Amino acid sequence: MGSCLCLAKGAAETLKFNMALIVLTMCRRTLTKLRGTFLSQIIPFDDNINFHKIIAVGVVIGTLIHVGMHVSCDFPRMISCPKDKFMPVLGHSFDYQQPTFLTLVESIPGSTGIFMVCIMAFTFTLATHNFRKSVVKLPSPLHHLAGFNSFWYAHHLLILVYILLVMHGYFLFLNKDWKSKTTWMYLAVPLVLYTTERIHPFYKGKDHRVNIIKAIIYTGNVLALYMTKPAAFKYKSGMYLFVKCPDISKFEWHPFSITSAPGDDYLSVHIRTLGDWTTELRNTFAKTSYRKDSFSTNNPSDEDRKGPERAYFYWVTREQASFEWFKGVMDDIAEYDNDGVIEMHNYLTSVYEEGDARSALIAMIQKLQHAKNGVDVVSESRIRTHFARPNWKKVFSQLADTHQSSRIDLVLSGKHGRVGSQMKACYSNHMPIVIFS
Repeated sequence: MGSCLCLAKGAAETLKFNMALIVLTMCRRTLTKLRGTFLSQIIPFDDNINFHKIIAVGVVIGTLIHVGMHVSCDFPRMISCPKDKFMPVLGHSFDYQQPTFLTLVESIPGSTGIFMVCIMAFTFTLATHNFRKSVVKLPSPLHHLAGFNSFWYAHHLLILVYILLVMHGYFLFLNKDWKSKTTWMYLAVPLVLYTTERIHPFYKGKDHRVNIIKAIIYTGNVLALYMTKPAAFKYKSGMYLFVKCPDISKFEWHPFSITSAPGDDYLSVHIRTLGDWTTELRNTFAKTSYRKDSFSTNNPSDEDRKGPERAYFYWVTREQASFEWFKGVMDDIAEYDNDGVIEMHNYLTSVYEEGDARSALIAMIQKLQHAKNGVDVVSESRIRTHFARPNWKKVFSQLADTHQSSRIDLVLSGKHGRVGSQMKACYSNHMPIVIFS
């Protein structure tokens, strides 16, 4: 079968490796523990979602090559191969009869391959941005296929893909020795690790049912939830927790940064309405009594951290309305932080940078208002807002000069795609990085 078989088998090996590697990117507890080791300086564990997407592209490419070589090259050659050459090599796999195209498709490798391609095509389609973020508007009743819920549930169909993949690799035509069939060897460790992580919360019983004390909906589509704090719930600043609302979905857990202090007698999270689950959550609290709703929370995640001696807070947003829900916190910090432990900087990226003629008027009004009343016209707080994006290289250079003998950690909240420049700036200044999101 010549080069066709070599290309198909080569693509198959990359598929096995990528199908194993993509599972490791979803082992959150393991990645959290590794993040606190020296390996975090070498491997960007916080970019696991981006790596997950890149590996998925590799799976698609490998699948296309593997299927393409078999269907367009291997199958025709097997069908048209002279019997005196075919029977000694593959005759025993087909009861010593020359196979047809239909016979090859109906075989275990053929049928399992077709099912895998169909499931992956469906799953990967729903995982694309337009479907996951409900950008695509499908007619009824197909409109349920768009949104995070469909993406999340469809991804669980990949369990069947892994079962079919092992079967596909076991019933090979050319090789009958199970010791030389490597599919299960690739998948064994990642799948055991992932399965252990999925059943760990149920085994440990660390889920906590909480009641909603108060819910506030801010402008900018932000929902603030204040919940009762379980006695056994311990956490530190910079950690996040997983939240489930059974009234919306009995199976979905979503991670959110904890915005309450460890010493508070309540838990709070601030949730921005972006997907269908968060939209439904916001709508639920917009029309129901807050105290009657109940939630489940999972133990907070992240490695242990020592308390910081100094904190520099940079809030970067494109929308002015995003300042609304955080305005009270900023005013409290400005009022009570007498020792100057926290230094705050707000940046509004939708306005041209200071010094630009196009932002001269608002900059002048801002300075006059802040000088007269001590209130910023943009954020409506006591913290003055800067315009355009921060110069991160300059920011981190100044921090490195100010704290030459100290360790400086970077705590990030937001999409990882936006942190590339921050990370490069940190590395260029030889700062150790710890990233939370």
